[in-house]
Amino acid sequence: MSRLQLFLWILAWVSISVAKADSSLQIELTPAWNGYYRLGKSTEIGVRLISQGSGPVAIKAGKLLQTIELEGGVPKFAGFPVLPDNSGTVSLHIDRQEDSGSPIEKSVSLTASKVPNIALVTEGLTIQDRQVITQQLHHIDKDNFFSITALTLPRYDPGYEAVDTIIIHYPGLKNLDEQQIQALSRYLTNCGKMIALEFPETIYSKLKKIAGCNGDFLASASTPFEFSDQIKNLINLTPDSLPELSTLSATIPEPSISGPYTLLLGFCFGYLLVVIMAAVLNKHKYALFILPLLATVITIAIWYRQQPEGYLVSWVQMDSQDTSARYSAFLTMHGTGRWLETIILPISAALSEAASISGQTLHINGQHPDVITANMQFSLLSSTEWYWQSSLEIDAPIMLKIENQQPIVTNTSQQTLQAGLLKWNGEIYPLPALQSGQTWTPMATSSKFTDNSGLVRLMSEYSNRFSTAVLIPFTPDLLQFSTHHIGWLLMHWEENVVSQ
Repeated sequence: MSRLQLFLWILAWVSISVAKADSSLQIELTPAWNGYYRLGKSTEIGVRLISQGSGPVAIKAGKLLQTIELEGGVPKFAGFPVLPDNSGTVSLHIDRQEDSGSPIEKSVSLTASKVPNIALVTEGLTIQDRQVITQQLHHIDKDNFFSITALTLPRYDPGYEAVDTIIIHYPGLKNLDEQQIQALSRYLTNCGKMIALEFPETIYSKLKKIAGCNGDFLASASTPFEFSDQIKNLINLTPDSLPELSTLSATIPEPSISGPYTLLLGFCFGYLLVVIMAAVLNKHKYALFILPLLATVITIAIWYRQQPEGYLVSWVQMDSQDTSARYSAFLTMHGTGRWLETIILPISAALSEAASISGQTLHINGQHPDVITANMQFSLLSSTEWYWQSSLEIDAPIMLKIENQQPIVTNTSQQTLQAGLLKWNGEIYPLPALQSGQTWTPMATSSKFTDNSGLVRLMSEYSNRFSTAVLIPFTPDLLQFSTHHIGWLLMHWEENVVSQ
């Protein structure tokens, strides 16, 4: 090898090494809420990425996958929602897709809290203000209080499950990016507890309008000296419960779930009967050889590409004055043949412990942080289940109010309102179907339900705090694909609300 060739070889090796060094990836993980979480609840890991090179980077934790596009030398911030196990250790696998190297694994250890977590966003607060707030909170027993910065607030609403109450100063709100503001808004819509410190009245009024549970879980304070009572009241408040997985799954018609199994069983018995008849009446010796082949061809033709059957059950719950509602939903999909289906679900469904998604990768879309995409491979008799709780903005089809100590139900939609139930002073009445604009109020002679089964039992259970409530069939657009949907809307009347 000549000296010139040796020199060129060394120069090329150095250039490649420098290029790899320039494109090296720097990764920082910052858990939300200072690393505290609640067992069985989701939280979020903040990820900061920077590289001299550009290109996509894939981040994966469990079954969740998020792809981030990097620009050379520009820091990129992202949130990654996770559901920690009992150990509290969360591992993220970071893979630079244009690099042939092995994925980088980063782990972070979280701390499970057995008491309510109270977070103070410190932007805009002086040291003296923080001391005053800390002194007030020290008088509250059984809580875990800590300070955080606005930068670490979640970018996905499941990340708020780890915290019980947030205290945020107005400058902290102004430091949030758009995705964080959306996540905080959904947290309030889902009856999240928050104290707004020194917020302008116009901003606070807007938050009050989007807050769920009639805004009872959102409080304000004009100075750091006056919110000890508010925090005590918020800690003692609990949102009304929503139906759990077992309750919703029991409402799906049993024949629909067992459809594929019945079909297969019927085919087997039918095929057996034909074979027996052919054996008894065997005039053609080749019949017993042709029948299995023919049955196989028919089976493949029928079941090779069959769209799965999906059933969605939802329960929406709201106050009569709210513009948003909380809901729980159960989705089950049953394979009736070989089929690849791309489904889009709320991100809360992916982090539910009840989700049955063996072997599937769920993709987070950074442009639409409230949903995930799953490419589901179905086969004959396969089954997938999802259960989640979330919130939604709602244009309720009915209006419930009290006038002259009587409930009045009005159909405010353009469609005919299906028959439902009305609870009034501990009694449950059948609510008739209402045309658009029609009103109804129970009379002294109106019939009442005397049994406590089915929907009557559910209404009694989930409206026990309220003397007045309405339950009607209601199927909001929760999914971006069609499926059989059974749903109800429970609207209740708050006793402290004065009718306008």
